[in-house]
Amino acid sequence: MYDWNNFKNWARHEHFGLRPEWLEMYKQSLSNDNYVWTIGNRQVQSILEWVKTIGLVKKDGALSTLGIVFIKGEISIDNKNFWEIVWVNIVFNLPTARWYAHNVEGKSSWNDINALVMTMVPRLSERTLKNALYALKDSFIRTPIGYDLKQGIFSKVDGEVFVERKGIIPSAKVALYALIKLFAEERRDEIGLDEELTWPWVIFNAPKDEILRLIVSTQEGVVRLQNNRVRLVAKGDVFDKWLDGSMLIT
Repeated sequence: MYDWNNFKNWARHEHFGLRPEWLEMYKQSLSNDNYVWTIGNRQVQSILEWVKTIGLVKKDGALSTLGIVFIKGEISIDNKNFWEIVWVNIVFNLPTARWYAHNVEGKSSWNDINALVMTMVPRLSERTLKNALYALKDSFIRTPIGYDLKQGIFSKVDGEVFVERKGIIPSAKVALYALIKLFAEERRDEIGLDEELTWPWVIFNAPKDEILRLIVSTQEGVVRLQNNRVRLVAKGDVFDKWLDGSMLIT
């Protein structure tokens, strides 16, 4: 299991969540040199961080493969697969989301979740963690990740806020993409299925056996399951194309 105190940049988006309309603004800003943002400077800075978090932009500032196809209009915010990919990238790139994926399921009080994360990450201030969780909550409410992907459905009972995380079975290719992301992070060719890591079934809060059957059904020849272990078969260019999202678009 991870030591959550070792993770950094929990609240790098300030307290702003991801918003579909901001992604459209970002898209327009790249195609128009004279584009004028209609949101505040802090919000602009937040969306410039979010496009990195969701995988549209690489660390060096260049568009990723996913970013290029998004800008070209080959995949859009109306596409459910787009949001599945986005959620995978958010979990791997944002400690708040990864912590949530590992520690929240079913229905919980939002106050209890705030209290739990503060207990598990004592090195961070209460304000930092509240801002981080608020940005995640805002993202669930404003994007399909919350309701359509069932990662965070909010309700209020007697003035108290609750969130329910039901989860979904993602598309086969997105499940495999999430597994490839895990291999890249672990930097090894074989992982035991009982290891407590950020697996696709953790990301989507789905039954482990169903996700494994889904991955096997792709017949992509990228991984091999044997003796309660998963081995990475894809190497070189094939692995890189899965990792950068190219194989998700074709």
